[in-house]
Amino acid sequence: MSDAHLVFDALGMAYDTSEGALSALAAVSFAVSRGEFVSIIGPSGCGKSTLLKITLGVVPPTGGAIRIDGRVVAGPQIDIGMVFQTPALPPWRRVLDNVLLPIEVLDKKPADYRDKARELLDLVGLRDFESRWPRELSGGMKQRVAICRALIHDPGLLLMDEPFGALDAMTRERLQAELMRIWEETHKTILFVTHSIDEAVLLSDRVVVLSPRPGRVVEEVAIQMDRPRTAETRGTRAFQDYALHLRQMLGLARGTA
Repeated sequence: MSDAHLVFDALGMAYDTSEGALSALAAVSFAVSRGEFVSIIGPSGCGKSTLLKITLGVVPPTGGAIRIDGRVVAGPQIDIGMVFQTPALPPWRRVLDNVLLPIEVLDKKPADYRDKARELLDLVGLRDFESRWPRELSGGMKQRVAICRALIHDPGLLLMDEPFGALDAMTRERLQAELMRIWEETHKTILFVTHSIDEAVLLSDRVVVLSPRPGRVVEEVAIQMDRPRTAETRGTRAFQDYALHLRQMLGLARGTA
């Protein structure tokens, strides 16, 4: 793929345990184009989160390699934003200071990024909350702050690990719409882990399906539906067909193994 931003090349990961080696990932190979939104789905324990940790450079693989813009990942990556399932906002920092936290970690001047932080908060509808404490925010608002924090240093690649998994259904749908809008405005490359098939279909350009542990790529499904996508998209025949196909791939549809 000539325009590949991110390439997984026969990636493998095994952990040493008291009962011997435990293989989490085996020969995972696929590529993500620049600006593409790709979701990863698969059974619990198939190595989805491990894949993101290796991409971030905080866990070294035991086989194969990951390349970002042609460079092998060999340690922690600065030009990546990460959003976890739990926002993990330090409670002693106000909203604006939480967004600016990566700037301090990178030893840059927060004052130089305050306007950018306010622009991001405005993008997610939280400009009026910049002086609030995390305890004063709802779960969905906290996750919006976490997304701003991941974007503050303008990373080319955004990794998201079940970012909406702990939210109620209504808040989750609102943030899905928010994320689609942010992605369309920022053109970031996004690698998104989710257990929700419907979420993967709604958000993605492509869905990568992993097998049970050790995780292997069993199929890549291109989601060829027009954008922008809305709540009404869920009711279309195309959406339902994609969702059914992915459920069949995971053995969740009636009549499948």
